[in-house]
Amino acid sequence: AATETDSNVNQVQNDQNQVSGEPENEAGKEAQNETPSVERDWIYLYECPWSFGTGAVGPGPYGGMEKYEEIKDNFGNIYETGLGAIKNNMPNEENAYVGGSDWTVYDTNGEYDTFSGTVVLNYDYKDYEADKYSVMIVNDGNTGDRLYISPIITKGVEPTPFSIDISSVNSLSVIIQGGPNLIRIAEPILHKK
Repeated sequence: AATETDSNVNQVQNDQNQVSGEPENEAGKEAQNETPSVERDWIYLYECPWSFGTGAVGPGPYGGMEKYEEIKDNFGNIYETGLGAIKNNMPNEENAYVGGSDWTVYDTNGEYDTFSGTVVLNYDYKDYEADKYSVMIVNDGNTGDRLYISPIITKGVEPTPFSIDISSVNSLSVIIQGGPNLIRIAEPILHKK
């Protein structure tokens, strides 16, 4: 049986992993080193190395984000892939709305011109009314300038495409403000210089 000391040691190790950006498990290491199989002049954001990430349930293979193979927005549009806050595996639907922010710092190293994508409300929560949930993108970790803030994402809000200049950005923070599973960034793409 696990003791309180075991639990505290695991928490310290997890905290050290968060600070160092080292994924906690083999799946995380594989995700961090994911590379596209075809040569292209862009990459998905989740293919970019990240140095720090945290979420409501701690960092996962993609930092404070979770990769989705398919995204359906509140209007029923389907997107090939994207990122969202790490899933909240709590047993009841109420906990899907727990507030807070999930975020990841991506090491872009000035190698990309633009970051584009579409901020959407997850179809499963299409009738949810919110007054504070959004996506924010900041340069140089969490201390730099705000490069983009989406509108409040709530019931009836259209998917919101964005394209921002990141040509001089070395580290890019992507922050999803709101409960796990509500907001997604569909087809998040870094365009190479």
